[in-house]
Amino acid sequence: MKKNKLYLLCGFFLFISMGHAQSVPNKAEEGLTGIYLEEFKLMIYPQKCPDTIVEKLSDTASIKFYLHSPKGKSTFYIFNLKNEKQLEGSYADALDVFKRYVTTFDMNQNGVISVEKYYQPIPVGEWQYYSNKGLVLRKVKHYYHEK
Repeated sequence: MKKNKLYLLCGFFLFISMGHAQSVPNKAEEGLTGIYLEEFKLMIYPQKCPDTIVEKLSDTASIKFYLHSPKGKSTFYIFNLKNEKQLEGSYADALDVFKRYVTTFDMNQNGVISVEKYYQPIPVGEWQYYSNKGLVLRKVKHYYHEK
């Protein structure tokens, strides 16, 4: 009897784990268009617009991103662990959609290639870099002109 319970228990855990071992659907397969912030190597997938998104950039910094347009027009702030502002800046809307291949793997380690669409907004205006004491260390102006 104990052996049957053990088999039943193992079968139950195998069934449960198989349900969770499937690959997590990637955003490309879902047809979502991301926004890629090249300066931070960060891809975000807004759920609505306008939206406020907070993401961890590293062990010591996070970004607070205020999205104004689905093509990436936004304002952002980067904070350190002490919630001190390190950088602030803005992006203009991307001019077009970019595409790239994304490979995901199913639970059998079979690769699945899909096409991911994303916008890459354009840095604009004055970006200000701050010291830990809140003083402006430097200002960088970003310009662009559409043809």
